[in-house]
Amino acid sequence: TTTTTTTTSRGETSSMDVNASLKKTYSDRQQATLNAVETNNIQLAASEDSTSLQESISGFVAGGALAAVKTVVKYPLDTVTVRLQMPNAQYSVSDLGRLFSGSYNGVTLSLLSNVPGGAVFFAVKDAAKASLKTAAWTSAAPKWVTTTMAVGAALLPYWIVRNP
Repeated sequence: TTTTTTTTSRGETSSMDVNASLKKTYSDRQQATLNAVETNNIQLAASEDSTSLQESISGFVAGGALAAVKTVVKYPLDTVTVRLQMPNAQYSVSDLGRLFSGSYNGVTLSLLSNVPGGAVFFAVKDAAKASLKTAAWTSAAPKWVTTTMAVGAALLPYWIVRNP
């Protein structure tokens, strides 16, 4: 071991083991780091619930809006596609007015089914994904794995709401 001799401001001489001093400094720094990590983990755990709730609410709103826009845009196109594919149909591409007439008939029932289903799907998926992101056992997993698990968790509630 290395021993150093130092002189204090009062003229007193003291010997200190350098290795012991370094070990104490390292131990103090290590303890400070562990305290910071523990404090950070407590803060993350407290914010995890609010983050999952925020993700769930934003997913609910976004999913409902997505389903509504998708239904309103695609419904007439699906109607036109079916009309053109019917055998002996009286519809034709040359008469677009007749082809698209009444293409929104029945869209209300589709909206009543699709909007809540989309809202629930994205709410559950986003909340599950936020929870999986902070879980210790999935922290090292690739992003596609957590996304797949979140989608899998959201499918059952989606189908229950969409087809009661």
